[in-house]
Order: sequence, then C-alpha cells, then structure tokens
Amino acid sequence: MFRRSPRSVLLWLAAAATAIATTASVAGSMSSLRRQDQAFGRLHTVVVAAHDLQLGATVQASDLSVRRVRGEAGAGPPLADPSDAVGRVIAVPVLRGAPVTHRHLAARGRRGPGAVVPPGRRAMRFVTEGGLEPAPGDVVDVFVTIDPDPAVTVAAGVTVIGADRLDAGRTGITVLLREEDAARLAYASAVGSLAVALAPPEAARTEAPDAS
Repeated sequence: MFRRSPRSVLLWLAAAATAIATTASVAGSMSSLRRQDQAFGRLHTVVVAAHDLQLGATVQASDLSVRRVRGEAGAGPPLADPSDAVGRVIAVPVLRGAPVTHRHLAARGRRGPGAVVPPGRRAMRFVTEGGLEPAPGDVVDVFVTIDPDPAVTVAAGVTVIGADRLDAGRTGITVLLREEDAARLAYASAVGSLAVALAPPEAARTEAPDAS
C-alpha cells in the first residue's frame, strides 16, 4: 500500500487549511457585501463632474469621471454612462464631484444660448451702469428706477446665463426669466435705469429642462 511521507502529509494539510481559510474569507466578504446592499443599497456606477460645470457649457469627456457608489442620488437617477452627457449643454450647474443627471442637461440636439431656455421661459439681455457684474449661474433680482419714483422690482430670482463688460462702466447681462416678465423688463429697460442685486441660489425661479 502506498504511504505518504510525513512531509507530503504536512503540505497536504497546509493546503487544505489554506483552502478552508480562503473559502471562509470569501464567504465572509460576500456576507458583508449582502449586508451592505441591504443597509445602503447596491453598488452601482454613476457619472460625476470632474470639475464645476457652468451653465451653458457643452460637456466634453474630460469634464466627467465615473465612480462606484451605494444608494441613490437625491436629484434624480444619475447617469451611468458618460456618453449620455457628452455633447449636451449644461442647463443646471453641477459642482465638482456631484452626480450628473438628466435634469442638469438640456435636451439632445439643443445648441447655443437657447439650449438652456426651457418652456415658459425667455432669455433676455439688458444693460446696467456702474453696478454688479454677475457671472453665469448667479441668481439676481432686477430693479428699475424711473425718476422721481423709487426703485421697483422687475423680476426676482432670475438666473444669469451671460454677462459681458461694455464701455464706460456698463455691463450687458442676459437672464433667464418667466415669459410674463419679459415684457416688463423690456419696458423697464426702455424707460428707466436698471440695477441688479445678487440673490441666494435658493431664490432661483427656474424650471427643470426637458431631458428627452
């Protein structure tokens, strides 16, 4: 009868112990993953902003990165594939590291300044003198002064989508405002002196864009 040497028996026992320990470790890891899935949600891929994405910017592949996370984002289902965002226009600014959702993007095929104008809104430009120079994405209140009357609010909580410095301390500002406020702003721009005041982002009165 074939007899194993003591050394071969020890090696066999060591291999068996290693296999048992490996099996136990894998089983423990799988059990831990199942517990995490139940407690925090399954691990899934999401697209996040590689840096701050500004209103009106056209998304490039370098603007995005991919992460594996648990749970769901609060702003809507995040994108899982960067190709779903590349080439589209940012309609709602995204901070660096935040998940990118369809809510942040203009509809496919929309280009230029009009890409960020949702239904029921209008983009309108006006000029101020010697006042603030807001940046795209800022939220402002627009006021008009018609001498000798005090200033009155023309539009509140409107989002700036463009700003350009003109001569003699003047600034051209393009805002996204409600359709019914466009005529008010046009009249105020023609007969009075306009000024803007920065408002908190929470004051923005914008609609989520069509994500089709």
